[in-house]
Amino acid sequence: MKHKIYMATLALGALASSCADEFDQAYSVAKPKSLEDYAYLADYKPLRDYVTNPNFKLGGALEAGDFNSDGAMHQIAATNFNEIVAGNAMKMSSCVDEKGNMNFNTVSDFVNKAEVAGVSVFGHTLAWHAQQPKKWLESLMKDKELEVDADAKVEKNDYSLDCGTLAGYSWSGNPEQVVTTWGKNGTVEIYNPSVIDPFYLLQYWLVNGITLTTGKEYFIRINMRVEGNSSALIRFKLGDWGGGFSKDITVEPSDDFKNIEFAVTPTMDSNGLFFQHGDFAGTVIFKSVEIFHYEAPSVEIPQSVYTCTFDDGNNVGGWGGSSTREVVSGGHDGGKCHVVHNPTVANPWECQAAIDFSSSLVNGETYYLHFWAKATNAGSRSASYQNPSDYSGRGDYPAFAVSSEWQEYTLKTSITGEDCKRLCFNLGAFDGDIYLDDIEIYYMKKGNSIPLTDEEKKDTLTWALDRWIGGMMEACKGKVKAWDVVNEAVSGADKDGDGDYDLQHADAANADNGVSPDFFWQDYLGDIDYVRIAVASARKHFAANGGNAADLKLFINDYNLESTWDDNKKLKSLINWIDKWEADGVTKIDGIGSQMHVIFSTKAEKQKKQEECVENMLKLMAATGKLVRISELDMGYEDDKGIILETEELTEEQHKQMAAYYNFIVRKYLEIVPADQQYGITQWCLTDSPASSSWRTNWPTGLWDLNYDRKHTYGGFAEGLQGKEYNK
Repeated sequence: MKHKIYMATLALGALASSCADEFDQAYSVAKPKSLEDYAYLADYKPLRDYVTNPNFKLGGALEAGDFNSDGAMHQIAATNFNEIVAGNAMKMSSCVDEKGNMNFNTVSDFVNKAEVAGVSVFGHTLAWHAQQPKKWLESLMKDKELEVDADAKVEKNDYSLDCGTLAGYSWSGNPEQVVTTWGKNGTVEIYNPSVIDPFYLLQYWLVNGITLTTGKEYFIRINMRVEGNSSALIRFKLGDWGGGFSKDITVEPSDDFKNIEFAVTPTMDSNGLFFQHGDFAGTVIFKSVEIFHYEAPSVEIPQSVYTCTFDDGNNVGGWGGSSTREVVSGGHDGGKCHVVHNPTVANPWECQAAIDFSSSLVNGETYYLHFWAKATNAGSRSASYQNPSDYSGRGDYPAFAVSSEWQEYTLKTSITGEDCKRLCFNLGAFDGDIYLDDIEIYYMKKGNSIPLTDEEKKDTLTWALDRWIGGMMEACKGKVKAWDVVNEAVSGADKDGDGDYDLQHADAANADNGVSPDFFWQDYLGDIDYVRIAVASARKHFAANGGNAADLKLFINDYNLESTWDDNKKLKSLINWIDKWEADGVTKIDGIGSQMHVIFSTKAEKQKKQEECVENMLKLMAATGKLVRISELDMGYEDDKGIILETEELTEEQHKQMAAYYNFIVRKYLEIVPADQQYGITQWCLTDSPASSSWRTNWPTGLWDLNYDRKHTYGGFAEGLQGKEYNK
């Protein structure tokens, strides 16, 4: 506004009076015309004096710190409103840090000061995806470590050999007398009729090139026996010809195979395993050899690299002749699935369903392919990986046989080259239709921890949500009787095609690098249960902390409910979601809050449409029979070109246009919503937004300017509360 230069005579020092922002009428100079435009505002009483419905809450939102400091904002809020809302102080991240520590000191001060000032507090907000202690919440769901006794380590195999399947060789100073028999009953037998001196002139080299880690402790287990007239001294060697590890063990003759086990620490990474036993006359029989180490128990955890259920309507690509593909109903679990229609028999690769990846699968890594399939014509199909730039193969899965009934498959293969960025289902060998569903590609990662199950995560987060709500209710001691129990639940998209917008989820949220900065309770507690859990927790803890259960009012709060582009579909969807949440006969939602962060448009047709949708929104909300609340009302200004104007750019006439729109909203609320459903209206921005604000920066959002002087919008709001049109 351009009138600031003339406003020095306003009585800002009189903020403690009953009308904190009244004009000082003792002008010492003639009134400039611009000041005359504002003089009428001095005639208005504080806004709450125009409220006639005793149940109507006229709310003002501000930061708790501003109210607690007893300054100008405290005086404006306490004088003009009968309810206040904390902008951020009652959100979870303001009270719970990233280690889970809770601090409600600011909240307690805010509630207590409101009580002294004679105004109520509306609680904003209990369950929301934004402004959450995300790191702490996610830490609650980290993989649980396996509880392992230090002495209860498990055996992990590094090398095993059935001696009847792999040939080695022997060397002797007298090779004619040594007889080696391979594969007899799955063994290797070395017969030496007489002693060879020195004993190392008879060596048996079982295997070479065993990769072990130098300095790490391993164990060798050999299943063997000897036949002869005396005990056999055998030197077991691990390393190379000239060195490495050696162990002398005496083995008694026996008809039974026994395990010989000893510890070994390799002195090199690549090792051979051989035996020296020239001073034993008789037969040495080796059946198997194992090399292993001990470690804490570990599990293999699936690491998904691609999933597609088709329930969200997304499809995969493909090609081939006159074949076509689409997403249809009738998946293996009743949802949607992918179908390829192939009219002619061809080579398998001439009709494909293909999935491309943004980054390559790892060369040499083993990947599992899980999916469901069926076909109108039974027979064998296949799947394989490609380098999409030249169509060269990168690994084939085993063929899989399909029938007319849904079957589940898990296949395994290893990647055989770089730039593996495509999976192809090769379907051309049969005509007809083949259906695919719930496709997942994953690899297995070893670890000493195991992920929580979905049920464990739900139990843990139910505890965390209940703990947070309980802490907040304890801090408020039953004095805060109305809450946004759930905030901004509904998205603006209907991906499942059921006619209603879906709930918001992390995988659909706007985020950098595909990672949402927010934490969505519904991702873990479920679309239905997370609201029921929050409602039940709020009612339980309110009553437990001094509140009268009958007084508690719980709202679902959301934005774009007055939307023009979808005929209020978001509100219609929210109403249907409320029906689902309340279908258990226990959960009760008392009211709906519409944020209404609106913009006045100078385009007459656009503005008319906006006003029609505001009216329709109020009618739809009233028809639910629930309490109706405008929860976060503020306003911007848009010119004919769709450009948002900042505060200093607006003319007096444009400020008055905004005042008229405020007036329209308030009047229509009072006209359309039955008196017993009128919870109230909350002005979200009391003053215009400053340059330092992250919310609608430099916009003319308020009923007061930044000097705490009344604006034309104050007059429009005041007239609306009286049911009068604004025409100044």
